[in-house]
Amino acid sequence: MFKFLPSDTVYAYPNASVLGNRACLDALEASGPQTEWGGPTALYIHVPFCASLCQFCGFAKSIDVRRQVLNRFTDEVCAEIDLMTSHFGLSKRAISAVYFGGGTASVLSPGQIERILTALRGAFHILDDAEMTFEGECRTLSRKGYLSDIRSLGFRRISFGAQTMDAPFRDILNLKPAIADLARLREEGEALFDEVCIDFIYGWPGLGLDHFRNDLDALLDIVNPSSVELFRFEKLESSPMFLQAMYAHGLKDLPTDVLVDQHRHARERFADAGFEQVSYSKFAKPGISSTYTYGGCFYGYDNGNVIGFGRGAQTFLDGRMWSFGLPEQEHADLLHRNVPPIGIFATYRLHEREAVSWPRRGFIAADRVPAYRDPEYIARLRVLEREGYIFHDGQRYRLTEVGRDWVPNLIHYIMPYAQRRHFRRDEWQSLLEGRCHDDAQQEQISVQLRDRLQQDYSAIYV
Repeated sequence: MFKFLPSDTVYAYPNASVLGNRACLDALEASGPQTEWGGPTALYIHVPFCASLCQFCGFAKSIDVRRQVLNRFTDEVCAEIDLMTSHFGLSKRAISAVYFGGGTASVLSPGQIERILTALRGAFHILDDAEMTFEGECRTLSRKGYLSDIRSLGFRRISFGAQTMDAPFRDILNLKPAIADLARLREEGEALFDEVCIDFIYGWPGLGLDHFRNDLDALLDIVNPSSVELFRFEKLESSPMFLQAMYAHGLKDLPTDVLVDQHRHARERFADAGFEQVSYSKFAKPGISSTYTYGGCFYGYDNGNVIGFGRGAQTFLDGRMWSFGLPEQEHADLLHRNVPPIGIFATYRLHEREAVSWPRRGFIAADRVPAYRDPEYIARLRVLEREGYIFHDGQRYRLTEVGRDWVPNLIHYIMPYAQRRHFRRDEWQSLLEGRCHDDAQQEQISVQLRDRLQQDYSAIYV
């Protein structure tokens, strides 16, 4: 049924339908929140700064990490928390998870992190057993006493990226930490935290199955993690100039069969090493993490909410999605005027994100399906069941072993058709426009690159 893998970047279903601050505020006021949502709520703090830029990453970030810049950012986040909680009546809402990410949250000092946490705790009711995660980078997390300071602030999980163990390729990607330092940080972190999760990437252009086998073996043998998030390389998240450099050096996009083989090998290799598959991307050893509250809220398969703060953060709250996706100066000016600095907006229905995103978790309760009032939805599930991607065990719809290799396609297939088209248009625009930060970069996108990417938009269904 499926021929090509679409982008795995279905982070933010639904996609934006309104752009610009005034239009977003009008749409927000007209929409109103849905009631009786019932799912958990997580808080996300996006720290859009990095000490150095990894070539493949497309998240909002800056390398200006001077103290005065980070102090100003901390002030802005605290102002956002105060403004948004009062504007939307969120005060003392129960919070099940808190996630500091980026960018690189560990560029912040413990004092700056504590200021933000104090503001969050003053505005919300963070539950005693809330999942507290801090995402950082090896060098900044390794500063003397830093891990102990983070632990004392209440964080019980940390996360950092290894991405690849191939030393020459790490140089190409501008990954600064030494491999030995990754292993040392993992060991130090596990002595303090309940979980240390390491990000790893498969599907690098030009690097086939044999290379990935060796790369994953090196991760397990040298770093010896107990929790891993496995992501596919996304050229739609990478800078166009980086892609051009990759292609110029003969590193070609991997065909779908190689990508599927790499993901299948990873699942088998993790299982052989004693890992359980917690979700589509997360693997952990028993006793480490049987749940991932923040992931369920962010991807939507737990019917949860996420309230985001910091430039670039997204919010999914009671049927409304918005993002602080405005230029830095406009963001600051709106905050100064006590205007919510929202630049992207969309709405979604109760149960919609759960119904679309459940393949990331691997199952959905059968009694949840009728709650999603899309007349074509059940018919789509029946097609997937007939084709062998999912099965119904009487209580749940579950992924088959084949279905686990095609999760991006399953999400793409079961989302509403109009949203599916919008999603693909957004992908194209995000590469040609949103990832370019100045006119000079925009001009670097060659006709050859445009042609190459347009070819990828051939039909993904046979």
